[in-house]
Amino acid sequence: MIGLDTGVFIRLLKEDKGALELWDEVTAGPQEEALVSCITLYELQRSGLRGLTEGEKTDRFLDALPQVCSILWLRDAESMRRATRLAHGNGLAMADALILFSLIEAGAEVIYTTDSDFEAYKAGPRIVRL
Repeated sequence: MIGLDTGVFIRLLKEDKGALELWDEVTAGPQEEALVSCITLYELQRSGLRGLTEGEKTDRFLDALPQVCSILWLRDAESMRRATRLAHGNGLAMADALILFSLIEAGAEVIYTTDSDFEAYKAGPRIVRL
């Protein structure tokens, strides 16, 4: 399973070559399951509202995303406590910690990101920075 962080999708919506190539692999057919945190949905919607990505294009993408990727929902207080410890131990911002925790908990073996902060986490999946 692979995990996809918010920055990958922002670059995809801006038609970045590396993100487009990765997305082509994800959508090419039978492949590893792609995982996305619910926090990424929030961040993408916000990027459209703030004008960082085109609003209508972002909305259409968000509508289609659950057809391609499994969305990971945060469920309980224990998950929040564990994400908090992950943030504290690795110097991560809240959203990054929640995303990283979700992807790790779901079993992602590789996580694609544009965020250098994820590289501080050494105990789990391989982090690939676009």
